[in-house]
Amino acid sequence: MAENQKLQAVLSVGTYVWIGLFRDPWKWSDGSSPSFSFWKAGQPDNKNPNQTCVVADFSQSGAWEDWPCDVERAFICYGPVVRVTKKVMRVKFKKKGNVDLNDPAVLAAMLEQLQQKLRAQGLDPNIKLSWRKQANGHVFHKEDQKTTKRRRKRDEL
Repeated sequence: MAENQKLQAVLSVGTYVWIGLFRDPWKWSDGSSPSFSFWKAGQPDNKNPNQTCVVADFSQSGAWEDWPCDVERAFICYGPVVRVTKKVMRVKFKKKGNVDLNDPAVLAAMLEQLQQKLRAQGLDPNIKLSWRKQANGHVFHKEDQKTTKRRRKRDEL
């Protein structure tokens, strides 16, 4: 039911989608037997021997109906839960010339170069990099000498 509620939030009312259940007898597309059911009243009706696939009707809270498998519909599936982690890294650049490091085009180009270098070193291509903006809307700021000395001292400890 929790999954149905999440899907209802993103699907249009009246949307029918394949859910991976089919009759052989009723099994999921990965071959496992269903441990629950959410059939619409009167379903499966088994009126048509070609109705061997199942759709979820999101105008009816995702209730299931048996349908012919040759009807084109979106398909919903799930996979193993992927743990998402977020890491923050501090980077330091030496500015050369009059380049504005906070220019959106410059930020995008630097991010793309970093992504390419990390992929070349074997980083998973699904990892996404982004800049973290400060309260003033900038990503980079110029460090003054006192801050640099304090950071060096802290890093030496």
